[in-house]
Amino acid sequence: MNKLPSYCKPIKNNMFVITIGYGRQMFDSENPERKRMELCAEAVTELHTIVFTLKSDNYQVTDATNGFKIYPTNSANKFTMIFDAHKIAVKIITDNSQRFIVTTQDAFEAGLVGYFLKKRFRIHLTVQEHADVFFHRYWKSETLLNTMRYGIGLFILRRADTVRTVSRRITQKMQKLNLKANLTELPVAIDPEAFYTESAPNKSSETFTFLTMARFVKQKNLTLLLNAFYKVWQVCPQARLIIVGRGPEAMKLDFIVKDQYRENSPVKFIEWTDSPAELMSSADAYVLSSNYEGWGRVLIEAMLMKLPTVTTDVGCVGEVFIDDTHGLVVSVNDETALAKAMTEIAVDKEKYQRLLTNLNQLDIGSIKGISIENYGQKWAQSLT
Repeated sequence: MNKLPSYCKPIKNNMFVITIGYGRQMFDSENPERKRMELCAEAVTELHTIVFTLKSDNYQVTDATNGFKIYPTNSANKFTMIFDAHKIAVKIITDNSQRFIVTTQDAFEAGLVGYFLKKRFRIHLTVQEHADVFFHRYWKSETLLNTMRYGIGLFILRRADTVRTVSRRITQKMQKLNLKANLTELPVAIDPEAFYTESAPNKSSETFTFLTMARFVKQKNLTLLLNAFYKVWQVCPQARLIIVGRGPEAMKLDFIVKDQYRENSPVKFIEWTDSPAELMSSADAYVLSSNYEGWGRVLIEAMLMKLPTVTTDVGCVGEVFIDDTHGLVVSVNDETALAKAMTEIAVDKEKYQRLLTNLNQLDIGSIKGISIENYGQKWAQSLT
């Protein structure tokens, strides 16, 4: 596979930006999220990133690159994170004579900090809506806190100057809210070079392996996946499922698997990795069972790895990932449909080969959201 041309260093915009969010991976200099933000920092004069952290995390203020600084809140608890982030941002603003733009990772806790700064300093507020949660009963019903966040989120969105989305799906939904804010759209960029491989996948001819990579949280609906896969396995005993990740539902998922199979389980759990390409190369198909996604970057990663996929109708489905072209799409939270699609892709060799052929003929350059080139410039433009 030919690599995309390398990008040129962007011209700096005369912009001073504060971001507020949850990305603790920012303190890892090798993390892809950190590297992406470094591109953004190159496109503006100064970028100050405030990250919600606990004191026990023991993170330190980090000068990442010239003009890019990362601040942990080092809060006593989750409740005080809002106040600590606000205090750090106030000091950044008052210590400088420049006009800042504040951008928040969501319209909830981070959004509240942004709103308070907007009111106090009359500065531009950009709110990111990346998760596609405002039109889903699933998200609101997950916790009582989410029900409270829903009202706060609408309040913040209606007072933001700019709302940035990552997909056409979310943009269209935001338009229904009749916001006064300017709507901008920018997918989270993927560096495709991490998914280029010269060697043939090491796949077994005796089994058919599904792979999923996710946080073990309600949003990902891994319970649905396990129940659907159990039906697949009963029809197709050569089927295998690898689940990569970690999270609060780990014990629950492990219990389900042990209850279903007792012994010789075809389901395997693997710890999270930031390098998914190797695991993808050894799988036969990818599966995503989420109730909602903002963009669903992993679907594009699977496309780059030529991996036929079964997915619920979320994120970039319909915009980048096309049903019956790159894989199979089913309705959200439909166990029967998910099991049927997984069985079909594992058993119907003709259909599987057709999907594989489509992926092998894919024009990489045409895929929305994979170009790192000028991402920083596009990000800076999306703030206003």
